[in-house]
Amino acid sequence: MPTTAAIQALVKTITALSSDLPLSVKQGSKSDKIWTVMNVGEGKTLHETFNRCFDAMFGKDCVAGGYRENYLAYIT
Repeated sequence: MPTTAAIQALVKTITALSSDLPLSVKQGSKSDKIWTVMNVGEGKTLHETFNRCFDAMFGKDCVAGGYRENYLAYIT
């Protein structure tokens, strides 16, 4: 289990990195699907929570053209 100091350091790193993102990367909000799905609550196990979130984000209703990457982008 990481220490509080290690978690705080990671949050600072993520915050610094996010401020360097180009303007072409959309700003997220609490009304976005990803935020909503990731904050629905926990299942009985970590595995159940993970599966529930990813099924909701990348399930059948999210398939576009045979792929499940509507909310992902490839950098080439």
